[in-house]
Amino acid sequence: MNLMPQTKAQIEQTHHHQKGAGMMEVLIALLVLSIGILGLATLQSIGLKYNHQSYQRTQAILQIYDMADRIRSNVPGKISAYDSMASAGPAPTTLSVDCTVAPPCTSAQRATYDYDSWRQSLAANLGPAARGSVLRQNALIHVIRVNWNENDIPKSFIYEAQL
Repeated sequence: MNLMPQTKAQIEQTHHHQKGAGMMEVLIALLVLSIGILGLATLQSIGLKYNHQSYQRTQAILQIYDMADRIRSNVPGKISAYDSMASAGPAPTTLSVDCTVAPPCTSAQRATYDYDSWRQSLAANLGPAARGSVLRQNALIHVIRVNWNENDIPKSFIYEAQL
């Protein structure tokens, strides 16, 4: 064993120093990590978008069933008041008649109340551009339709209810 002091040249020969390679490894690792984080952020935003679309479609279906239940709950045999209801404009801000506080409403008043409150609910749940219509197809069938915009793309659901 050589116990003699080594010169600087001898020390450099026995120890190989890396110059700058550690910094490059760190930069490449940061690049890979940042690409991974950007990918996760993109997946998250796409997931949120599809989740909102699913929510809107679920709300549209619930609104259709709500209107069908409103029609069924009106006075039996008086569903003709719902025969042709279609909205061209935005939902009313106030109801023309309020059957929850007024004395008992007639079938026609109840139908107007149901339709106006349904349109308000459509606007609240599906946006101000949402529209709904109820049309009588034949003696037994009513067609209930909901239209709304989903990411600026018009969407609609149609339900044929036997009432």
